[in-house]
Amino acid sequence: LHEGLGAECVLYGLVLAGDTKVRTQQMALLPTNVRDEVQTLEPILKSLARFDRLPVAELALTGLRQLSSAQHREFLKTLDQLILIDQQLDLFEMALRRMLTRRIAQWQGTSMNRLRSVKRPESYSRAQAIQVLISGVSYAGHPKSIEEARSSFEESWRTIPNLPPWNLLPLAKCQPEHLDVALDLLAEESAHRKKWILNAALNAVSSDGQLTPSEAEIMRAIGDSLDCPLPPWLTFPG
Repeated sequence: LHEGLGAECVLYGLVLAGDTKVRTQQMALLPTNVRDEVQTLEPILKSLARFDRLPVAELALTGLRQLSSAQHREFLKTLDQLILIDQQLDLFEMALRRMLTRRIAQWQGTSMNRLRSVKRPESYSRAQAIQVLISGVSYAGHPKSIEEARSSFEESWRTIPNLPPWNLLPLAKCQPEHLDVALDLLAEESAHRKKWILNAALNAVSSDGQLTPSEAEIMRAIGDSLDCPLPPWLTFPG
């Protein structure tokens, strides 16, 4: 974890698919020495509890920082290839991508967009970005009931001042790739506004009184993106 190659291998291992066919395709993208190390680490990484994955990724940042700018870009390119090989992006993958791209951008003194290797979906107005975010976390908090998701959205939406009376978006319009774009835009909001947004998102995702590991991951990504880290008891449910 504390040297470059080891950190890369841990992070690659965290995004390996559960499907054997997809995992084989992912492994084929890696150089032999990296692939061998990832295969060695695979049983350990598979045994991690879901809410331990992002903390483990954070521990790898020390080693990752030792890489050169060119190596950072190659790492992010390979990570995107591993994540998107199945044409899907789940909440953990979004959270991991955001955290790593954001840290590397900070180290290099550049923007996240300059480091991305994949095409981005449409951009939004600030209000649309908030709508995407609150819709997404409302669905995440209530995956089995659209009515509960809608109620959660409406309650949380009203807590943010100066927004139009908009409704919950269709699920297809607030997938992880859409949340990723929305968070880029909301990162530019004022500190005061960010707190309103973060509190609304937390209310939407946990209005049922529970915070699952999946929900904790997305809230961790949101807090990190908005420079508003969440307290450990919110990001480590148990």
